Amino acid sequence: MHNVLLAIDGSNPSLEAAKLLAHLPHPDSLDLTVLSVVQRPFIHSSYATGELLEKAFERDKTFADQTYGRVAEMFEGANATLSH
Repeated sequence: MHNVLLAIDGSNPSLEAAKLLAHLPHPDSLDLTVLSVVQRPFIHSSYATGELLEKAFERDKTFADQTYGRVAEMFEGANATLSH
């Protein structure tokens, strides 16, 4: 078994890297951890701004989860176990 970390940000280059890894032959199983960083900004401000930042964070988190789903599809049928 090989442990692999794959960082993705949803950009075309990161998805192309995932596609390349998915298509490389790997006779041993892969334990693939897909990394996405979603940063929650801190701004000392009013509640309205805080609510706006929370919505932006949730949007970014949803995007990261959707991108992970796209990567997981690339590895369907592969000798790999994915986690996010």
